[in-house]
Amino acid sequence: MTNETQSPYKKPRPPHSGRGKRPGRDGGRRGLGERRPLQAGGSGASLDPKLKELVHDTIDRSTFIVFDIETTGGNPERNGITEICALKVKDGKVTDRFYSLVNPMISIPPIVRKMTGITNQLVADAPVIHEIYPDFAEFIGDHILVSHNTIGDLIFLRHFAKETLNRDLSNFFLCTHLLVEKLCPEAPDKSLKGLSRYFNISGENFHRAEADAVQTWELFKVLVRKLKDRGISKIEQAIRLQGDLDSSLRLGWAVGPEKLKGLPHGAGVFYLYDHERRLLLVSGATSLQREVEKLQRYDLIPRQILKLMLRSYDLQTTRTASVFAALMAECDGLDKHKLSVDPTILHQRLVNVLGLYEDRGGGLRLAVGPMEDGLRYAFGPVKDRKLAADFVEDLAATLGEKLTRHGMLLGPEHRSLVIGALSGTLPDLLRKVEKNLWSLRIMFWRKRSMENQRARLEKIQNLLNRGNADVTPWRNISDLHGIVVVPDESTSTWVLHTIVGGRPQSNHQIRGDWRQRLLQGGFGKRLISRMYKEMRVKKESTPLTKVDVARLNAVMWWMQHGKGRDGGAFIELEKLEIMLKNRKSMDATLGAEP
Repeated sequence: MTNETQSPYKKPRPPHSGRGKRPGRDGGRRGLGERRPLQAGGSGASLDPKLKELVHDTIDRSTFIVFDIETTGGNPERNGITEICALKVKDGKVTDRFYSLVNPMISIPPIVRKMTGITNQLVADAPVIHEIYPDFAEFIGDHILVSHNTIGDLIFLRHFAKETLNRDLSNFFLCTHLLVEKLCPEAPDKSLKGLSRYFNISGENFHRAEADAVQTWELFKVLVRKLKDRGISKIEQAIRLQGDLDSSLRLGWAVGPEKLKGLPHGAGVFYLYDHERRLLLVSGATSLQREVEKLQRYDLIPRQILKLMLRSYDLQTTRTASVFAALMAECDGLDKHKLSVDPTILHQRLVNVLGLYEDRGGGLRLAVGPMEDGLRYAFGPVKDRKLAADFVEDLAATLGEKLTRHGMLLGPEHRSLVIGALSGTLPDLLRKVEKNLWSLRIMFWRKRSMENQRARLEKIQNLLNRGNADVTPWRNISDLHGIVVVPDESTSTWVLHTIVGGRPQSNHQIRGDWRQRLLQGGFGKRLISRMYKEMRVKKESTPLTKVDVARLNAVMWWMQHGKGRDGGAFIELEKLEIMLKNRKSMDATLGAEP
């Protein structure tokens, strides 16, 4: 080892026999961002015992290598290192130091010379990286690496570890930039210089390896205090907090195997919590066992969900009486906890619709696909997306509106026309198109345009069946009112949910025959009266919130896919009114419904 007064590296090695030519590269080395197999049921199941001991140690007892490098560019295949400095820190003190200028064997670009002050003349007599890297590797050992924007530095260190020593660099790291994003997101400038100003850390000569390494160490001390304030005392916890996916995958899932055994097959809700017992994710499941097992297949999980899962330390599950109850519990969790990640990213229980959306500027857009925030009207479900997309394209051309990849931009004057046409009434749209055709007829040379317009209009009329609302392919979901009835086998009861505009409003638990209960004491009539009142309130509603969209999507998905699993039923408001008016027709009205 060396200190500040000794030579930059241990013993000068003889120049590499191929100086100026880098050794052959192993094309099979693993890249920085490549995912490793995820070991379920405990963290670090596949880690080397020594590394496992290091990451499970406390921050106070750990030895850190705080380092910085300067390079000629960002790609180690075409660029080189010009300067390297590393501080070995133990018990809060710098106990050793490694420093050297490095000849990159290529000309240093002018912009890099201006930024760092490192010139070609300065490094002309410096050793090449292959001469000093073995000593640097011995200096850092297996200790935890610390730097600012570590991932960019590690690309070089891993590259030259493979070239020089023919081995992988397996050290875990803590990145001060990533930690600042989690601990101090309010910091306006997250560069090393900006954070030094923000935390009142004195320093100068930024973009030189030695000065930056010292500044990084001072910044890391500040962040360690903030980690402790958050209750984070172990290296593993800090690594998970920083959110580096590569390192988190190496650690594996922190949830113990006992939490993953014996999960029920039935419907329910599962919750993921971090080390501070903060909720990270809530998701309804049609089968708790199957969907939690899916979490253990990292290759099947979207990146956003995978990062949350690898930050979690606890998994809690709750059985629900039905799939419908699980879907509603998920929506309630989103509403209560204001979670940032939508669980539909994981389970993909989505219903495609023709949606009319209002953006922040008040503009309107008609688009095909899953429901989004800002929804004003929804027509669906859409089973043939190509058919619906063609309809939007023809409608845009017919009305002269702009079509983008996000849908048709709809002017306010055409809003009622589109809503009417989708609801099954075409007269207003027909009059509008005829007016356009008249203007084209005056310009006789636009005959082709007239023919195209008529052809598009005929396609629209055929699709919407010339205004026959009973067979319009996409229903106005705002007009979807009724009750959802699902059994609760655990209590031998039925749960009845009122649905207004496709969204659940209230629920009631009923013992015995739910049909008879609707007829007793005016209970059914009160339900209907309440639904009509809620319909009047919601008629002029603002665009749906994120949670309202989630509830609407959940109800529509259940009607398509979950109703059969639950043994439940949806009775529309009109049918319900017929039931209550004529007791004798109740069974006939319901048919095969439970």
